[in-house]
Amino acid sequence: MTSQTVASTSKDEQNPGDRAGVDADTFRGIFGGFPSGVTIVSATDSGGAPVGLTVSAVMSLTLSPPQLVICLQSSKYTLQVIRAQKRFAVNFLASDQSWISDQFAFGQGDKFGGIDWAFGETTGAPVIKDVRAYAECQVDSLIESGDHTIVVGRLVAGGTADASPLVYHARNYALLSAHPGSSRRAPSDRPNNK
Repeated sequence: MTSQTVASTSKDEQNPGDRAGVDADTFRGIFGGFPSGVTIVSATDSGGAPVGLTVSAVMSLTLSPPQLVICLQSSKYTLQVIRAQKRFAVNFLASDQSWISDQFAFGQGDKFGGIDWAFGETTGAPVIKDVRAYAECQVDSLIESGDHTIVVGRLVAGGTADASPLVYHARNYALLSAHPGSSRRAPSDRPNNK
């Protein structure tokens, strides 16, 4: 039988990835300076009641199959409903709908009160009227990470409208404007981009 010796390393010799992360203020500063869209993620519980919350952690994942990612705090009731029902909707708010974002982020009681919405035809998840876009999704996978859960959803229905999106930047709502002289194409769509 042989024995193994494990060398101890000082704090300075450790892999930088093994060290504690940045503090909360630095983290907020980094991502507060990064603009994001504003959405309402919604679902319908087993009793038929609509639930939802304001979410900015949303992104496209793949075109084939059509998937998106949302990140939700693991303790949220809406996530519990999504886990159980295996379906949800993402409502991409228009620039004149900041009040809806506030109602879902800070409201008590009926968050859907005073909002024009309907159950989605495919998933039954609430779809808010006059949003910039909406996506009805079925859950493909759930990934736990820290105090959040990453939900991968496969788009099964959706739609868009000709409206400007609601944007959140530096802890405030913001309006988008075109950059002077910019192309409408994304960098990956430009010729010779390899």
